Amino acid sequence: TNAGANWSLLTLTGSDLHQLVFKDASNGIVVGDNGTVFTTTNGGTNWISKNSGTSLQLRGAGFTGGSTFYAVGDDGAAVKSTDDGNTWTTLNSGTTERLLCVTAVDQNVWVGARNGLMLFSGNGGSSFSSMSNPSTDDIKDIQFINASIGFAGGSNSFFMYTSNGGANW
Repeated sequence: TNAGANWSLLTLTGSDLHQLVFKDASNGIVVGDNGTVFTTTNGGTNWISKNSGTSLQLRGAGFTGGSTFYAVGDDGAAVKSTDDGNTWTTLNSGTTERLLCVTAVDQNVWVGARNGLMLFSGNGGSSFSSMSNPSTDDIKDIQFINASIGFAGGSNSFFMYTSNGGANW
């Protein structure tokens, strides 16, 4: 309420929390160890624990629009919510690699992982395929500004850009 001049410490869980994402000024989620997911509907004043459907560490979260959120993590864990984080469906990422980040535009979902692995789904997470890219380092963040233009970055100062949805980086 004062542009970040003061902060209040909240204790949600004993587990580490790894990423949070808001869809607007009121609604957001935070994800972490042991499949932890909390949601807020009042701008972070109160947080409610939700069952993510996994006990694996969740490292990354993304919002795609409407009421849809994604979360990804260890051992290929991937989950999706279409009701603002209240209920979650397990997705088959097709890998056991540690997934680090996720972003989505409409039905297009991109996931970054350890060792340069990048996954793509064009059907809202129903299936994923590996994407070719020049990195062999951990992909720690991916952001797309539309279905074509995206950026990814990670370990060892690597940074890459695509203008065709990730077909070429």
